[in-house]
Amino acid sequence: MARLFSLPGNQPRRSILFAFFDAEEWGLAGSHALAGRLSEITSRVTAVMNVDSLGGGDPGSIFLVGGSHQPALKRLAAAAASMTGLRLGRDIDAYAFDYGSDYYPFHLAGITAAGFFAADYRSLHTPADTIEALNPGGILAAARTAALTVWAMAN
Repeated sequence: MARLFSLPGNQPRRSILFAFFDAEEWGLAGSHALAGRLSEITSRVTAVMNVDSLGGGDPGSIFLVGGSHQPALKRLAAAAASMTGLRLGRDIDAYAFDYGSDYYPFHLAGITAAGFFAADYRSLHTPADTIEALNPGGILAAARTAALTVWAMAN
């Protein structure tokens, strides 16, 4: 995504900060660290889109965790998903939003935040969670959906 958005003619109107977090499973430590230091960033952060666990589960759908809290973002994501041949999965916010992934510390800081998820939750962090279980076509469609959504957010 970063490479795509840096190509001549592909720069969005707003700046995009790409961040990679560590220690999600240990209390969202990495994302809490950045969310706690936002005042040190020269640009104002207005939205966060987390991309987590792509490539498994139903290859025809992608979940937007946080969509019920961010209806405008959900509309952008639904439009992006339809352009890539995916559909947004059912609303799973009741099970997945609170402390669900690295978007959550930013939500707590009052920033528009949500996350894409496309995996078989029951197999995550189990012996069945292998590279052979990934769906390359599903990863590509999910990544394109995320990129189109981020593009729409930045323009």
